[in-house]
Amino acid sequence: MFTQEYSCVMAACVLPFVSIFFVRLLF
Repeated sequence: MFTQEYSCVMAACVLPFVSIFFVRLLF
């Protein structure tokens, strides 16, 4: 079961790591 709430929590957890990863890539 993949609810909207769960995907929202996952996005909130993953987004910071993704942004940090891209910052590390660029700089």
